[in-house]
Amino acid sequence: MSRFTFITLISVISLLIAFILTHQKQEDEIAEAAKLAEFSEPDFYMTNTTSIEYGLDGKIRYRFQAADLKHYPEGDITLISNPEMTLYGKGDPWHINSLKGRISEEGKVITLTENVRLRSGTPQEPLQIKTQTLTILPDKNLAKTNQKVLIENKSGQMTATGMNAYIDDNRMELLSNVQVQHNPLKAK
Repeated sequence: MSRFTFITLISVISLLIAFILTHQKQEDEIAEAAKLAEFSEPDFYMTNTTSIEYGLDGKIRYRFQAADLKHYPEGDITLISNPEMTLYGKGDPWHINSLKGRISEEGKVITLTENVRLRSGTPQEPLQIKTQTLTILPDKNLAKTNQKVLIENKSGQMTATGMNAYIDDNRMELLSNVQVQHNPLKAK
């Protein structure tokens, strides 16, 4: 085996191990939140809630809605169902929804799970992203995942493993295993 092949093989194995460990950490955190909910009582519960946060300039930074949320003082975790969030930056707003989620770290981290959908763009140029887990850092206007993502627009689709969406810059960074399927007939 050549030295280049050996180094490449070790690099691929290292990246695979890092991906598995990161994915397992997210799953463990979600399972821990569910376990807390199972064995403790919430200190407050709300249904059909809406929250809007404004920036220092008076503009809306984000709008958050949920069918219900339950806050657990042990661990300072809020579990949410059917969350919908709209993040505003310099470009088009990003609309995000999922079946479940949790809010932690005093609202600084929002993790959405199960059937996560992101939509942006205009009716003429729509963009839709699908994944299973998405972490939103509202203070940084950043949405990220290390899970597989499917990105669809009029000209085709892309798949990747891992994504960072920078809302203020209206751009995405795909982290690995990017595959593109271009459909020029749809783009017209």
